[in-house]
Formats: sequence, structure tokens, C-alpha cells
Amino acid sequence: MHLLSLVPFALLVVLLASPAANRQILLDSFGPQTTKHAWPETPAQWTHLGPAPDSHIIGLRIGIKQANIDSLIEQLYEVSDPAHERYGMHLSKQEVEDLVRPAPESVELVENWLEAHGIDFESDECDLQRSPAGDWITVSVPVRKAEEMLDTEYGVYQHKRDLSNLVVRSLSYSLPRALHDHVDVVTPTTMFGTMRPMRSISFFAPPDKVAISESSGGQTVPGPSGFPVPLSCNTTVTPTCLMDLYGTAGYTPVSIDKNSIGIAGYLDEFASFSDLKVGLQCAILT
Repeated sequence: MHLLSLVPFALLVVLLASPAANRQILLDSFGPQTTKHAWPETPAQWTHLGPAPDSHIIGLRIGIKQANIDSLIEQLYEVSDPAHERYGMHLSKQEVEDLVRPAPESVELVENWLEAHGIDFESDECDLQRSPAGDWITVSVPVRKAEEMLDTEYGVYQHKRDLSNLVVRSLSYSLPRALHDHVDVVTPTTMFGTMRPMRSISFFAPPDKVAISESSGGQTVPGPSGFPVPLSCNTTVTPTCLMDLYGTAGYTPVSIDKNSIGIAGYLDEFASFSDLKVGLQCAILT
């Protein structure tokens, strides 16, 4: 039989193959899986309790390689430099997302890989989510499926100092070699971290203690900017400490109508607008 006469027959075999067989053909096209990251042993402070249940659902997050990161960093420096012509011309959220949006071929490759593993993008049961920039794809899968996709074994790990901290993680995971240059990370996999909540360490000091703290007996230490800072600033932060730390003592503001200030709040701490008003009045008076 002539070789060319076998081609239509081969195509017919592929077309008539079961969905599972077609998915396997697509998976084989990606080539062998190779390790993306692995631990030589269980990370310190963690204890392996046993295998994770096969049916446990994982929100598998796939970080696709972002584009134009060097350009993003360059523009960040430009808009932050008072001497640059683009100073203050910050990118909008949409502009940042458009700038770092992954290459279409990277997204297509990851999607093909997911479909080869039976992830149906059109199914209501898929629960697939995408980040606004398209650089993260999240899909909910049971542990057994994640293990198959990543050629790994998930286990339940307990933190040695916080016994209530249990996580489902793996000590290694693999991806097809064709995906390594297109995927930065897949999580949760080998990232072990504590989920212990942070707490605020701020407090209000009585005026008399502030005065004592600011005097500090004349003891100072070099600050980050090179200016001497009262030793007491290690434990109590006051307006005087901040001026010493940033070298702004005695500074007279200019272009007040063009200046603005942003204050971030963390750990359930928020800016007090009444305090800010008092602080601004003090600054103007001084």
C-alpha cells in the first residue's frame, strides 16, 4: 500500500478516537514533564501528616509570564523622578494591565494544556477565573487531578509552632517542558508560608512620655539618611523622629498647592482626618 494512502486513514483514526484519546494525543504533543521546582526535603518548621484526600478541592492558580516587565519598571522610575518630564504621570490600572498582559501564544498554550487535561472552559462546573490582566488563570480541581497535571503528590503539612496551621502542599511539581518559558509559577504547590495574622504594634503615648522619649538623654544613632536620630525612636515614633529620619527638620515647604500626600492603612489601622488636620496646622505654624 502506498504511504500517502495511509494519511487519510490516520486522520480518520484521530477524528474517530474517543475524547480521552484525543486529549492524550494533545498531551503527548507537549513533550515530557520536567521539574519546575522541588524541595530536597520538607521545609523547616513543617511536619508532613499524610497524603491529602483525593477529593479535596484546590484552587489551582497558574501564573502566566507577564510581558514588558522591564518597561513597567522603567516607567515607574520615570514617573517617580521629580527631574523627569513624566514625573507624576502615573499609569492607570488599565494601562498597567494592558502593558503586562501575557503574549497571546503563552495564554493559548496554557489553555491548550488545561483542555488536554479535561478542563472544559465552557462548562459551568469549571469555575475558571482570570485576572484582569490575564496573567493568572485559576481553576478549581480535586487533588487527584492536580497531582495528575503536575506529576506530583500533595500532602497535609502542619506548622510546628502553630499546630492549627494546616496546609495542602507538595514538595515538587513538574510541567511539560514546552510550558516552562510561558509559566512563572503554579500555586499552591511548593510555597510553604504561615497564615498567622499580623497584629498592630502602634499605640498612643501620653504627652509627658513623648517629651521624655524625644529628649532621650542626648543619645543618638545614625539614621538611614545619615542624620543622627534619637535612640528612643527605636521604640516610640513621634513627629520629631520622622523629621530626623527623613532629614526634614527645619524644612520650609514650597509649591504647597501642587503637593499631595497619600497615607496607607494596614491591620485595621486607618488615617484619622482630624489628626491630619491638626498635624497640617502645626506644620504650617512651624
